[in-house]
Amino acid sequence: MAVKEYSLKRDGEKSLAPHFKVREFRCQDGSDRILINEQLPTLLEALREKLGSDSIVITSGYRTEQHNAAVGGAKGSQHLKGNAADIRCKKGGAIIPAKEVCCALEDMGHAGGIGYISETAVHVDVRGYKSWFDEAKGKNGIESFYTYFGLKKPEPPAEESSGKISVGSIVTVKQGATSYEGKKIASFVYGREYRVDELSGNRAVLDKAGLCTAFRTEDLTLAGEAPEPEGKTYTVKKGDSFWKIAAEQLGNGTRYKELAAFNGMDVTDTIYAGQVLKLPE
Repeated sequence: MAVKEYSLKRDGEKSLAPHFKVREFRCQDGSDRILINEQLPTLLEALREKLGSDSIVITSGYRTEQHNAAVGGAKGSQHLKGNAADIRCKKGGAIIPAKEVCCALEDMGHAGGIGYISETAVHVDVRGYKSWFDEAKGKNGIESFYTYFGLKKPEPPAEESSGKISVGSIVTVKQGATSYEGKKIASFVYGREYRVDELSGNRAVLDKAGLCTAFRTEDLTLAGEAPEPEGKTYTVKKGDSFWKIAAEQLGNGTRYKELAAFNGMDVTDTIYAGQVLKLPE
């Protein structure tokens, strides 16, 4: 996508995404001219959804050459091109740890710049190629933030954990099973057939219009196969995200919400290798 030029005075209140306006990307020296890559606010919007964040504060967006030099920025900084933002993410009034933000961007399959600045700040850019680094320690070429920070990456569910159960499958609940949260359920639920309306790992939501209760797939018995999906489909690969699939298969990453909803899922749901998604036209 293209980098667009804006005027702080004329375009400051213009919305670029549901939660981001032009003025948030302005240079901190007060300059009127602002450069913004169209992919950047859309990526930040997707990150906000992924984290369940209340807000993302841009502490440094576009920079003029003079301001970039004044703050000690690199000569070829992505901030000069309108490709970058340094951010702090908040949830429930508290700042989300930068390590968690970096890992979330990794989970999203972001193939641009991700930089750990401090415990609370992260650099993100849409340069078009992978560049992951630790600015605080001067470490470049990070392959995985999970490995770098010594964090355990959430494992995708084993294929057998859900058996043949998929969205659209008809299932029954095993006698004595509890809800996904461990709560007791009414006795009439056992033995009845329900449709799987949502599936994320081993968490299956049954009959959203009626029962609307989540169960573990191991507590379900398959009663009927899901019908073959109509239209185009895509089989999820390792490292995929709704954003990445929408960008590659639908031609526009901004359609990630549409893709998730089309499959009866939310953008925060986990997708795993081997899962088949329906592709909207």
